[in-house]
Amino acid sequence: SPPNKQLRELFDQAGFAPLWRIGHIWVNPNQKVCFQMSDFEARDLTEGLNGELGFRLIDWRDGFAQISVDIDHRHKNRQGGLHGGVTATLIDAATGFCGVYETDPEKRRGNVTVSLTVNFVGRAKTGTIICTAEVVRAGRRIYFASARVHDSDDNLVATAEAVYAYTDVNAQRKPSSS
Repeated sequence: SPPNKQLRELFDQAGFAPLWRIGHIWVNPNQKVCFQMSDFEARDLTEGLNGELGFRLIDWRDGFAQISVDIDHRHKNRQGGLHGGVTATLIDAATGFCGVYETDPEKRRGNVTVSLTVNFVGRAKTGTIICTAEVVRAGRRIYFASARVHDSDDNLVATAEAVYAYTDVNAQRKPSSS
């Protein structure tokens, strides 16, 4: 079966059940390719706030990024629920990644957030949340992205829209001259 509940439902609705996996490709019984999985290997994000919060980049390709986090005491607000700032930071990370994918690290661009609008629409009911972000439109200087945050049971937690400006990848790391 497909790798997660959301995909399983999509393929059931489209009449693609059952599916078989052949390498990184999922096919239906008529041997039509339904989708191809990325060769991307998930990795922990270790720099800055993303590292401090335990974010994990689980998929990254052109115009797409998916980041997860296992919720623990660091991520809770004073009422014991998931802190909205953690959700917003997760969205910022995923929408940031989705717009700068490049297989050649020498060509990779940096970015800065211009605008981020988050809609908190539900509560996380499980211990892991996943943000899926996609580029909506990209130009030479800026790009627009959208995101959805679900818990591991596919309950919708938040939606978002973001705008980023492309920068030199090392722009924020350079010391300022005084």
